[in-house]
Amino acid sequence: MAIAKAESGLNPRAINRNKDGSKDIGIFQIMTGTDGATEDRLDWKTNIRIAKELRDSHGWNEWAVYNNGSYRNYL
Repeated sequence: MAIAKAESGLNPRAINRNKDGSKDIGIFQIMTGTDGATEDRLDWKTNIRIAKELRDSHGWNEWAVYNNGSYRNYL
């Protein structure tokens, strides 16, 4: 929950554009790849499911707020 709050303020419609043209979308700010998929990531249930899949396969290191420790402000 702290990761999601730090990433988007729990806003399921949050979209942030990155310098490389990709976007971070939804509650967990799931990055679009070259597929540009946006709508599925705006659905909060899908966004959380994708975040869990990422976490299960890569750990929390996929999120900048984990790596820089800013998620701790939301514990």
